[in-house]
Amino acid sequence: MEHDQAVSRGTTSILHLRSCLARVSNLSVRPPSAPWDQRLFHLAGKVRAANLLRAFEQDAKHARAVNDETLRRILTRNATCEIGRRYGFGTLARDPGAFRRALPLVRWSDVAADVERMKRGERGVLCSEPVIFFSLSSGTTGASKYIPNTASSFAFQRRYYTGLCPAVPATKLPFADGPYQGITLLSAAGAAQQTAGGIPVALASANGLARVKRIVPYLWTSPWTVFEVADLDASWYLHAVFGLRAPAAKFLNAVFAPHLVAWLGFLQTRWESLLRDVADGRISMDVSMTSSQRSALEAAVRPDPPEQPSSSAPRRPGSRVSCAAPGLSCGTYRR
Repeated sequence: MEHDQAVSRGTTSILHLRSCLARVSNLSVRPPSAPWDQRLFHLAGKVRAANLLRAFEQDAKHARAVNDETLRRILTRNATCEIGRRYGFGTLARDPGAFRRALPLVRWSDVAADVERMKRGERGVLCSEPVIFFSLSSGTTGASKYIPNTASSFAFQRRYYTGLCPAVPATKLPFADGPYQGITLLSAAGAAQQTAGGIPVALASANGLARVKRIVPYLWTSPWTVFEVADLDASWYLHAVFGLRAPAAKFLNAVFAPHLVAWLGFLQTRWESLLRDVADGRISMDVSMTSSQRSALEAAVRPDPPEQPSSSAPRRPGSRVSCAAPGLSCGTYRR
């Protein structure tokens, strides 16, 4: 019942915003032309997405062989660490079936002591490569766990998190060809932490986001400063302000689908303030952030000079929305 009510509130908030945006925007029937560098970035991304999907679909035809080869590569790479020597990864790499028989399933409590050693800076415990950072789990089953990340493991995650996963909506959704940004609810906020051994610690999404900072302007409507705002409500509000200001927003993205539903409900409670801020080019004073963040964002949110009507391009209010499950990516064009 509560879930249904949340979805209903989220749907209502979209309808409110769609109807009210017509009052604060005077945009052309078609999405505006994107800057040349934005078009070039998305053209390269489209080619990359097609290649990633093609390779993934080819691998899926031979899933067992691909999985076995991936296991061999991991075992070979980690044959010299403590756990690799203990179980003979070098030998097991030649027989994935033997690996499954030789290595038992483990709980977090079975490796917690080893992870503590790694946090103190010990190398070669559970992996042969140096740990470049620890990511924190979300804590859904208890206290957050410290997950070690190496350069190769993080490169694999980044390839799929920023490449293959977005490739599906980027190539399969309506309007996917548009070189436009999306609205995301990601955050890179949080005080910098280090383990006793001096290894950085962060939420997985925050650490990954910080490492792609230079391409954020091409991906999402919010400026980087928004991602650094620590207060969750303020962050959600600011993502909404900059997303609604964008002439075309291609998708809506979050780590977990329930966050999207909660965000839509949040928009319903703040829609009047949001529309005022979008129309006036300002940020409400009750949005919590540092003074330097406010200065930077108020400069970024100033309204553009009004456009002159064009006789060759009739203008009318409205919007067009497309959604896809399970990622709930939404493509929206105001017109």
